[in-house]
Amino acid sequence: MGDASRHYKRVKEEALRMYANGMSMRAISRVLNVPLGTVFTWIKRYGKQKYEELVDLWCRAKEFVKGKVVTKVVDEMWTYRNARAFYKWVFTCYVYTSLGLYLVYSVGDRDENTFSEIKMYLPDGGLVMITTFTFG
Repeated sequence: MGDASRHYKRVKEEALRMYANGMSMRAISRVLNVPLGTVFTWIKRYGKQKYEELVDLWCRAKEFVKGKVVTKVVDEMWTYRNARAFYKWVFTCYVYTSLGLYLVYSVGDRDENTFSEIKMYLPDGGLVMITTFTFG
């Protein structure tokens, strides 16, 4: 049983590596001879785990720079994929601290929910500059 689980772990890691390099889930399933649903589950679980680690990291970074924030610059950018029907807004915030610079960003619709994601991770203090560019 121990040997089989080690082999299974290697196949799972290989599937994740292939996906990270741009291979489709269906192609990974065919190449590794693993059911498509299994590949999907591996990628979904791995993504959720990494997202939780990222949220934890941002919370620790927010505490680390507390009281050291000099300036926060928030900007928005509009982009689309293939056709304008698939457009998204990217909100970015550069946080300048006495310790250095870090970046917070959020992708979604141009609404309060997308912008709220950035506000949740911003540390307190410092000067806030919000920049937008509109055609008019």
